Amino acid sequence: MKQLLLALGLMVFVANSAQAQLRAQGVYRGSVPIREYDRETKVFREHVVVNLPPSYLGLPRPSEPVVGYYAWKLSFNGNSPLTFVLRTDSALVAKDDQTVLRAARLYLCRDSEQWLLECDTPVRATARRSREHIELDIQDAALASKLRAGKPTLLFRQFIEPGGRFRVDEVGVLVP
Repeated sequence: MKQLLLALGLMVFVANSAQAQLRAQGVYRGSVPIREYDRETKVFREHVVVNLPPSYLGLPRPSEPVVGYYAWKLSFNGNSPLTFVLRTDSALVAKDDQTVLRAARLYLCRDSEQWLLECDTPVRATARRSREHIELDIQDAALASKLRAGKPTLLFRQFIEPGGRFRVDEVGVLVP
């Protein structure tokens, strides 16, 4: 029993010292500034503005671009949930996000369970790369109105890129 308690105490000490090291390096702080791609999505009367994480987040881009598909899946919760997919329709080789965004189109899905490539209802939108995020502007007043009526509080984002890398996260939704 003493050995078990000693082992548990050692594990707690190791965890606390690891957190202290991260704090000292500036990685783990309570006041870390919010990155642009983590800011809330805004649902206006005529359009919706979504900030998305860039591709190869936290990793250097490969020196030789990888052939593959890029897709961002956006699922809004609320009374009338909506799911969108920003994707390339064919595999491509892209040296930067701007190349990907020129080839990507936004589609509306039946529900959040629908497979990415089966979402086929086109939605008018523009996407551009900003400093450290991708800004997607959904320019459909009817969909913006439906989202406003549904009062979403969360946006679940999934990002898929060539090589099987993916990211899943969530951000808040503001309905001004």
